Amino acid sequence: MEQAFLWRNRKTVDLGTLGGNHSSAFAINERGQIVGASETKTGKEQAFLWQNGRMIDLGTLLDGTESKATAINEHNQIIGTSTTRTGKAHTVLWTPRSAGWLERKRRRYQRERRDPNLRPRA
Repeated sequence: MEQAFLWRNRKTVDLGTLGGNHSSAFAINERGQIVGASETKTGKEQAFLWQNGRMIDLGTLLDGTESKATAINEHNQIIGTSTTRTGKAHTVLWTPRSAGWLERKRRRYQRERRDPNLRPRA
């Protein structure tokens, strides 16, 4: 099992996963927010944002299958890629609209995962 970690105060902080066996961190901003990709419990790779000790799934495009976050700036704008069902990769910019944006996204994602009739939105 390989997992992303943060080196802080001469100790490692395990960032965890989105339910799978591995995760990778690709960027960190001055606020200590980290972005990367993690395997989910279904074996797919999903983009994540780690902040305040929690890993948040950023999701995919509407018909996406996998995603990866590769950079984050001081305005919390996150760039990465999302792959569609046909295998085509697209560049994605996740831009928070308010302080509660990511928490609402996390809750919506949890609801959609419980209800198979709902389609995830990017």
